[in-house]
Amino acid sequence: MSLLFILLGLLLTLTPCVAVASPSLDFSNTKRNPNPVTIPQLSEDAAIYSSTDPNFVAQSARWSSSNAPSFSHVFVPANEHDVVLMGGGHGWSKTLGSIQNGILLNMERFSQTIYDPIDKTMTIGGAVKTEALTNATDAVGREVPVATCPCPGATNVLLGGGHARLQGKYGMILDSAKSFNMVLANGTSIEVSKGSHPDLFWAMRGAGQNFGVVLTTTIQTYPYDGAGGKYYSIDMIFIDKDLERVVEILNNINQNQDPALTMFLVFAADATAIKPFISVNLVYAGSPTKGKTYAQLFKELNPPTDVEAILTAPELPFLSAFGANAAACAGPAYRSAYSLYMRTLVPSSIRAAYIAYTKFIQENPNAAISIHLYEFYPHQRNGLKPEETAYANRGKNNILALVSAVYTNANVSDAANAYGETQRAAFNKVEAGGYEKLRIYQNYAYGDEDPRSYYGYEKWRLEKLRNVKRRYDPNNVFRGYHDIPL
Repeated sequence: MSLLFILLGLLLTLTPCVAVASPSLDFSNTKRNPNPVTIPQLSEDAAIYSSTDPNFVAQSARWSSSNAPSFSHVFVPANEHDVVLMGGGHGWSKTLGSIQNGILLNMERFSQTIYDPIDKTMTIGGAVKTEALTNATDAVGREVPVATCPCPGATNVLLGGGHARLQGKYGMILDSAKSFNMVLANGTSIEVSKGSHPDLFWAMRGAGQNFGVVLTTTIQTYPYDGAGGKYYSIDMIFIDKDLERVVEILNNINQNQDPALTMFLVFAADATAIKPFISVNLVYAGSPTKGKTYAQLFKELNPPTDVEAILTAPELPFLSAFGANAAACAGPAYRSAYSLYMRTLVPSSIRAAYIAYTKFIQENPNAAISIHLYEFYPHQRNGLKPEETAYANRGKNNILALVSAVYTNANVSDAANAYGETQRAAFNKVEAGGYEKLRIYQNYAYGDEDPRSYYGYEKWRLEKLRNVKRRYDPNNVFRGYHDIPL
């Protein structure tokens, strides 16, 4: 989901780390493929784009136009000696906007996936997207927890925690990380794992955007179970009056949620008629017969629309949820997204949210493709203990609520932000289903929250992160995405 940036002034001080360390380098006549004799630190296949280059826009394009950083140059490194980065091009946090007139390093050429048949691990480059990781593991008859959308950078999602449909079986995405090959701000290339730089390995899993450039990540893969890598999926649309009954069913299942079951409750709209609707998506990573027993609880409400399918892992993001997960990858657009973790859904609060959603899209038709989403991921049966990683909200992440306003007219921004802030505040109450304190999934953070909401309220957590930061990035070079307060 994230971008890591280095400001030009800092970049020119880090000779071992990047290829443009020489202050005498003139960018005004930059070549697309620089001559290594002119710039000896760069490999022959690396590329540099100035803001006047016709390819600059394509190389710096982002999924979200909200809170966008700006750049004077883009570097496309070809190998680890050229480094530092842009991964999947995702992220909406307002902290990204703190970087202006910076240097963007696009990691698009680090897109390899390498399977080790002995260790059963997959090593992925820093630019590998979720779709590519899913396809690579499926091709060798294995599976790995991944994000529901196909387009975010797989490494970037992992660094912020990583919710996944398979987390009930294998834990969160970060729990499958075995090692990172990365470059620090001082140019040092290191391998980070449980046995090498264990303090940094702890911090990378949950706050990893703050410490360096991840060239490759090695991830544990898992064999397909008896379902053979197939998923039962059902999408249902309900009439407005059934919302409270839908919420009741979701809560009942969630009390002891099957580790193979993921549920989404979505408020969306017909963008032409500006008419909202209520949708539920169930995905069961196991026997279709068992998955259908959960679907039947909802079918008893006689939804006017229900679509069932048996899907492979590569098909899932494109065909499940009416294809909405893949459609969400379209861009660019403005996105104002606010979120929080919740304990439970309170029917009256959810009804109020549906009314607020309806009012927002009808008053702002340019934002009619906005959504309000509640994600019920399976309970983590095999995940790591809370103290083993920097991800701070294990046990406080029962339901993930996301209010995502999507629009193409920048004039909608004020209304979108007001709507998102109001909805987040409304749910950040125990009586409305929230926790006793604001709890945030770092990958969904807007950027105005207290960092403790995603890095942890326990005093030792931020202190440990600060100590790791001071050791590996003492000049705070990597600070463009939910930086650690020093």
